[in-house]
Amino acid sequence: MSIKKNFIYNFLLTGSNLLFPLLTFPYLSRIIGAEGLGISNFILSYCQNYIIIAALGLPVYGVREIARLGDDKEKRSKLFFELISLHLIFTGILFIIYTVTVLLSPQFHEYKNLALLGGGYIMLSVFTIEWLFSGVNDFKYITIRSIIIRSLSVLAIFIFVRQKDDFNVYFIITVITLFLTVLVNVNYARKYVSLRSLSQINIRHHLKSVSVLGIYVILTSIYSVIPVTLLGFFSTKSAVGYYYGANKIIRMVISFFTALTTVMIPKLNLVLEMKGRDEYKKEVQKSLSFVITFGIPITFLVFLLANPLIMLLAGKEFQNSIFCIQMMAPVILSVAFAQVFVILILSINRRETEMVLLSALGMVISLIINIIFIPGYGERATAVSQFSAELAVTVVSFFLAKRCFDFNFPIQLFLLNVLFVLPFLFFTHVCLRLTNNIFLQLLFSGASCGSYFIFYQWFIVKDKFLIGLIEPYLKRLKN
Repeated sequence: MSIKKNFIYNFLLTGSNLLFPLLTFPYLSRIIGAEGLGISNFILSYCQNYIIIAALGLPVYGVREIARLGDDKEKRSKLFFELISLHLIFTGILFIIYTVTVLLSPQFHEYKNLALLGGGYIMLSVFTIEWLFSGVNDFKYITIRSIIIRSLSVLAIFIFVRQKDDFNVYFIITVITLFLTVLVNVNYARKYVSLRSLSQINIRHHLKSVSVLGIYVILTSIYSVIPVTLLGFFSTKSAVGYYYGANKIIRMVISFFTALTTVMIPKLNLVLEMKGRDEYKKEVQKSLSFVITFGIPITFLVFLLANPLIMLLAGKEFQNSIFCIQMMAPVILSVAFAQVFVILILSINRRETEMVLLSALGMVISLIINIIFIPGYGERATAVSQFSAELAVTVVSFFLAKRCFDFNFPIQLFLLNVLFVLPFLFFTHVCLRLTNNIFLQLLFSGASCGSYFIFYQWFIVKDKFLIGLIEPYLKRLKN
C-alpha cells in the first residue's frame, strides 16, 4: 500500500481519535465529574505504567523488525511468536507485582475491585499486537477496526454511564473495549503469521535490543504517564481530573502528528535499506516541513483558545484545567519534533543508547518538579513538569539526531511560520469578543485562522509541502 494511502488511513484514524473523545469527554466530565474521571484515570494510569514496563521496547522494536523482513511470512511468523512470548513472560511477572501492590496499598482500598479488574487490562494488552499491523503497513485494517470498536464503546458510554457514581461502569467499558480489540486482532493476525513457526522460537537474541529500547520507553513513561499516578498519590483525585482534562485535549492534537510517525517508520526503514541515505534524507526533510507547517499554528491556536475549549469540552467544573492547557500547548510542537528526531532518525538508525539518555533526562526533570511541587500546586506542577521535560528532550534530541544523521533543519521556514501566526492573536480576540456562545467562538476562530493559514502558506510562504499536498486534489476538481 502506498505512503499516500497509508497517510489517508492514518488521517482517518487520527480524525476518529479526535472525534470520539470530543463526543465522550464533554459527556463524562459533566456526568461523573472531575473526581470520577480522576479515580478511573488514576487506576488506568497505574495500569499503564505496568503495561509500558512489561512491553519494554517491543512495540517500537516490533514495528521496525517486522518492516525490515518485508514479505517473508515464515521469518515474520517466527519473529512474531518470539516477541509475543517475550511480552507474555514480562507481563506475567508485572501482573503479579501489580496485584500485590493493589492489595496492599491504602490508595486502592476504596476501589479495590476496580483496580483488580485493571489486572485483566494489563494481561489483555499483550495481545493487542498493533505493532504487527503497523509493521506490514496494514493501516486500512487498523483504521476500520478502530472506528467500529470505538463507535461501540462510545455508544456503550452514552447508554450505561448515567450518574456520578458510574465511573466504575466507564472503567469496565474501557476494559471490554480492549477485550474486543484483542479478539479481532488475534483472528486477523492469521493473515500475516503462520502457526508452523511456533516450534522454532528463540527469544534470547531479542533480549538486548528489546531491553535497551525498553529502558527508553520506561523512562519516557515516567514523564508522560507516571505524573498522573503521582498526582493521585500526592494530591487529590479532583486534581487528577483537572490535569486529565487538559492532557486529553493536548494528546488528541498530538495524535495528529503521531499518525505521520506511524506511517513513516516502515517507509523509512525500507528507504534506508533499499534506496540509500539521500532518499532517506528527503523523507526526513518532508517530515520536518510537515511538523513546522501544521505544528506551529495548531500549537498557538490551542494556547489562545484554552478557555473556550475547556468550557465547551469539560464545563465550568474544570476551570483549573485552563492553566494546564496553556502551559502544555507548546508540548504539541515539542513532541511532534521529538518524534522526528527520536523515532524517525535515532530509532531507525539503531541509536538506542542515545534514546535512553534522552528519556533519562526527561525522567529526572519530570520527577524533580512533580515530587517537589505537586503537594503544593497539584495539577499545575504536573503541567509545568510536562512542558519542561518535553522541551528539554526535544532540544537535546535535535543535537543527537544531527550528530547521527546530517539533515538540514528548515530554520527559515520555521521563523516564517512563527512570524505569520502572530495575527492569530487578532483573529481570536475579535471572535471571542464577537459572541458569548462558546461553540461559535471556536467555530469563528477556527474558520478565520484556518482561512488566513491557507492564504499565507499558499501566497506568502509558498510552502512546497502544503502545495504538493493540495495541488493534486485541485487538479482533480478542475478536471
